Amino acid sequence: MNIGKNIVMMYFALIVAILSGIIHFLHRYAGWIDQYIVYVQSRGAGTATNGVLVSIIFLLPLITLLWAFICFKKKRDDKWIPYLITLSLTFGSISIIAGGSGMVEYHFSIFMVIAALAYFENVRLILLSTAIFVIQHLAGYFVFPELLCGTSDYPFSLLMIHAVFLLMTSTVVIVQIIVRDKHFSKLKEEKDHADIIKEMMRNITATSDEVLK
Repeated sequence: MNIGKNIVMMYFALIVAILSGIIHFLHRYAGWIDQYIVYVQSRGAGTATNGVLVSIIFLLPLITLLWAFICFKKKRDDKWIPYLITLSLTFGSISIIAGGSGMVEYHFSIFMVIAALAYFENVRLILLSTAIFVIQHLAGYFVFPELLCGTSDYPFSLLMIHAVFLLMTSTVVIVQIIVRDKHFSKLKEEKDHADIIKEMMRNITATSDEVLK
């Protein structure tokens, strides 16, 4: 089952990485919706972005995905593969936002990633991704706001709205995973108990048959 999940999620991480590349190309080289971006950024106090940093951010999801693929080739159920895929998806979303000039529309990719990671049914992966996104929002806002928000004077209160919904989404997913695990654990206990009773009944029946003989 873990192997199947790894395969599905690696394909999805690849799609996100490709989507990131398309967005980087459209915004950085094709001049896609430049007029809208100029209009939005003209209301800010600065719009310069660090091209080297954007390129590094673009490479992060590719590097982690490649690492996951290498681990998969060596051992298909390697315990680190889900973590590497989580990093690839998380960095992929961050890359989409940075490559898309910090447009708020691309922030929806964050929730896409959290929803996708629920497939692993692993609370630690959700916490890891959420922590990285929180760091991205806080550090990005104060250090490179243009890469996160598209402008240097984006209201901090609006950014906190992003953070609140991120935390709420992650919390809901985590609660769902925990409740599901408890439910299946209870079902397994009931099944094990039923199996024990069946085995006891078989033993009693066999013993009775021996006595009657």
